[in-house]
Amino acid sequence: MLGGDASLASLRAPLRETSAALDRLAGVGAALPHRAAVIAVNHRFARRLLDAHAAWLEEAEEALRSQAGR
Repeated sequence: MLGGDASLASLRAPLRETSAALDRLAGVGAALPHRAAVIAVNHRFARRLLDAHAAWLEEAEEALRSQAGR
């Protein structure tokens, strides 16, 4: 594995951990009905950020693999 590729791969575990934390917190709004709408908006925003980060990671790793194959 290339050095940069290994560095990028090290980002996968924190992404999985953060995603799992979001999964665990998904129902927290039910316990705080007066804040449920805002909590849901924030949860969706956090999920979209994680999804964007994961997509960037895939693209960056592919670019490194393509570059290594030249």
